[in-house]
Order: sequence, then structure tokens, then C-alpha cells
Amino acid sequence: MGVLCVTQWYTLHIERHDELLNQLSSALKHHPEFERAFSDFEAQKVCYLPIGAFLLKPVQRLLHYHGLLERELIECIKAG
Repeated sequence: MGVLCVTQWYTLHIERHDELLNQLSSALKHHPEFERAFSDFEAQKVCYLPIGAFLLKPVQRLLHYHGLLERELIECIKAG
């Protein structure tokens, strides 16, 4: 996967992130069967995080990468 493709995917994810969370919240609120299945799955502790946390990860990674690159740049400048 090329850098441009990944960048486009991240951009799309960020642009639609709030919409996705709103749709998930609405589905949980209006569809009791889905809410039960969702809750049952999370209660099984199959995953170490709730499903909602996985929806945030790509957005958080971008901020993390920015900090990493800034620290690396500072170290490179110090090293001369």
C-alpha cells in the first residue's frame, strides 16, 4: 500500500469518524438485539479493549506519529 493510499484512507477515516460514532450510538440505542450482542461480545473479554476503542486508534496514531517525528527531528538536530 503506497503512502498516498494510506494518507487518503486516514483522511477519509478522520472525516467520517464522528459520523461513524454517531451511527454506532444510534444503532445501539434503537436496536436492542444489536445492543445485546454488542454488550455480550464486550463482556466476554475476547478483546483487551472495548470495540469503540478500536475506532479511535487510527486517529490517535496520527497524533502519536507527529510527536514521534518531532522528537526524532530534535534528536537529529542535536546530533548534528
